[in-house]
Amino acid sequence: MTKFLRSIAATLVLATSLSACEGENEQTGDESFATAVTFAEGTKEARAIVAFVDDPSTDAAALKAAGITSKSTVAAVLAKRNGADGVAGTADDVPFRALGVLDAVKGIGPATLKQLATSALARGYGIERGFYYDVYFTENQADRTLELVNTANMATLDAETSIDSRALKNIAAARPILSMAHLGSISRVKETAFRLLRERADRDLSAPSCDAENPCESGVMCLGATESSAGRCVENLEIAGAGDSCSPEGFCGAGLICAGRSSGFEGICSPRWMRDEFIEESSGTLVDVPDSSTRVSVQVTGLATVPTDAIVRVVIDHPRPDDLELTLTNPSEAGTTVMVWPRGSGPVPTAPEGIVVSVPGDEVANGLWTLNILDTVEGEQGTFSLFSLELTSRFD
Repeated sequence: MTKFLRSIAATLVLATSLSACEGENEQTGDESFATAVTFAEGTKEARAIVAFVDDPSTDAAALKAAGITSKSTVAAVLAKRNGADGVAGTADDVPFRALGVLDAVKGIGPATLKQLATSALARGYGIERGFYYDVYFTENQADRTLELVNTANMATLDAETSIDSRALKNIAAARPILSMAHLGSISRVKETAFRLLRERADRDLSAPSCDAENPCESGVMCLGATESSAGRCVENLEIAGAGDSCSPEGFCGAGLICAGRSSGFEGICSPRWMRDEFIEESSGTLVDVPDSSTRVSVQVTGLATVPTDAIVRVVIDHPRPDDLELTLTNPSEAGTTVMVWPRGSGPVPTAPEGIVVSVPGDEVANGLWTLNILDTVEGEQGTFSLFSLELTSRFD
């Protein structure tokens, strides 16, 4: 890896130039009014940009729509990525893999990269949710963990955690860590290290918790606190573009998500903090009695007041999956129970694949949500090991 790629951050320097193309003047770099910005390697923005540009399905039209307005720059990006045969998705492709390599292409600069980041994130690139050495990471946990391994003082982690010192040394030598897969490829970074890194990142980089006795700092709101659980301190409640309709493709601007989108509704752009995923990793044997279900609960906190979208993710193993029926109960005192997976629907999708669930939009978002797993036929017993609930919320 070159000295350039070893740098923690890809420092983006503004460069504006004009050239003639097909008889027309064309801007090959960023707009002259753009200001220098830095996306560190391994950040969500950097990962999203690289994943989008490296995707063989990303063609010239997609690059232009995402913010690369110069024909010559689009051509240069595709020529480098597609390799000698000029065809995407073949053996000689040369993926960029790191933001610094893309930034080195003439015509790519800070303003273009900001537009690419917004577009790529809106399209779902850069999400690293999944299992790594059997340890599950939500989207936000993966983001926090990559931030931790790229920025933390390794001597401090060595002194204050049980992470193998040799693993920490290898992580430091491999910086910048470009992705969770990259992290998992490092010697001695296995299941225990992943679990401890996730725990430390959650502790150090999550939004502070809050309640009546432990309020947030001045100007920061405590959201989601209940009598039985703490809330979360949230700042930047208002973001430009919040409340606007999502684009026809379901996209919103930087710092926003598309909420409430359905076949008959284009959705509303909401601040990104209004969506989060909450997990319960207890494991056990499913009750094999038709009139009694196995209940697994997860505490939701730090969201707005009512839900708009819900996705359930589970890990369930059963020899006769058609016997299972899954429902979800809202935390409200008389909370509604909705269907997640009807009996006879086949194998239940396994996380990180999710099941989109329709939940009432007039009941509480924060609180204890319960997944009910009903084995409708006796005779075969299954197990469960993960229940994850991703919720998007709004203020009522």
